[in-house]
Amino acid sequence: MFKKPYASVNDQDQARLAMWVRIFGENKVPVQTMLPSPATFDGRGGLAYYVDFDRVTHDQYNRMVDEIAKMFMLSPDYIVEYTLKNGMAIDADCVTVYLADAPFDPSELN
Repeated sequence: MFKKPYASVNDQDQARLAMWVRIFGENKVPVQTMLPSPATFDGRGGLAYYVDFDRVTHDQYNRMVDEIAKMFMLSPDYIVEYTLKNGMAIDADCVTVYLADAPFDPSELN
């Protein structure tokens, strides 16, 4: 097994925790890197981690699209288009990122 980064919501953000459990089935979301990147959320600057779409299932992705579309009152098609172009940022506030075992993917050796 290889170690890969995951994000978990801290207890202070119960609404986001509940959403992650609805989408991902647990408080564990695969992210691309251990280090956050600068981002803008609702016009304010901050830091973000990005969901690693290579490590989420199609069902999880579809649930994420539906949840985000409802939250922002946008069409699911728009969310799909946006996330495929820009990724899905996770606000770094109230989030802990850690390394955990992940299945080996031989394609990563190329």
